[in-house]
Amino acid sequence: MVDTVAPETQNSQTNTQKLMSQSWEEVVFACIVFGIILMVSCSIGKALLGSYGLGIGGAIGSALIGYSFQFFTLSVPNATSVITLNFFTRKEAMYDKGLWFIFPWQTVDEYIPLNVYIEKASCICTTRDGPNMHIEFSIQWQTRTDLLPRYRRMGQQTSSAALTAHAAHFIDQWVAKRKSDHVRGATKKLEDYVREKFEGEGTQGETFHKKLEEAFGVDVLRSQITSVDFDERTQQARETKRISEIFREEALKIVEGAKEAGSPIEMQSALNSLLILEGKVIKHVTEVGGNPLDGFVMAIAEAMGGKRNPSEKGKKA
Repeated sequence: MVDTVAPETQNSQTNTQKLMSQSWEEVVFACIVFGIILMVSCSIGKALLGSYGLGIGGAIGSALIGYSFQFFTLSVPNATSVITLNFFTRKEAMYDKGLWFIFPWQTVDEYIPLNVYIEKASCICTTRDGPNMHIEFSIQWQTRTDLLPRYRRMGQQTSSAALTAHAAHFIDQWVAKRKSDHVRGATKKLEDYVREKFEGEGTQGETFHKKLEEAFGVDVLRSQITSVDFDERTQQARETKRISEIFREEALKIVEGAKEAGSPIEMQSALNSLLILEGKVIKHVTEVGGNPLDGFVMAIAEAMGGKRNPSEKGKKA
């Protein structure tokens, strides 16, 4: 899942300065063309109508310049970059937000949004002591305007998949070295570890962050761990174990109580009685111990402190 928020402005301003320094040739060319149009219009007007035609020619020339202005300029909206293609040289040029002068033979090839993308993902990691952990995380990243050709070759989906795959790999490395109980309470440590791995030094002395920029044309702004817990199967197994322990503790109390009351029973019978009394019968009633069910239940009631007898059945204790 990908969300977007407003882009950062610092990189945008720096890249705009670079692009503005590359646009003077187009500005000079446009001024020359506009000057020629105005001079020719004024000259034709003066030749046809004399001194009066000079003003008329100037007005016509200004109208022609206003019409042709669209062929010499490019308007780029906020949070967007544009890549143009030169018809003759087949070279690409990149433009940030604003109004730009371009050559008439430059055509718009693609508009690329510069939003900050928030990629949300999750992974299942195995801890050192066995249980699996379900970890949710997010990666915030932004397209680099000075690396647009690389980003365009990879695309948004490929860049997002690569970033989340690397984050999941770092998370798995950290979780695999620790026990499950420690992982559940160390969200901040895990988050710091992933951030350090993204910004740490690589084998060639370059940061992994820089390698990502060069490979995908993006800038990783932030990594965040949003949730750490056991996966669904592990949670079910832990809940089953917890319930089983509760039943065994209660059954042990019944066995001990029945022994003190002089009517000893086996552990399995006590467990069966608990399942029946809880309304969770998973075995047939005959497995409890035959037809005299009333006597058995009364023994359990006595063991639990009820002290009822069969003649009081149905009455309040």
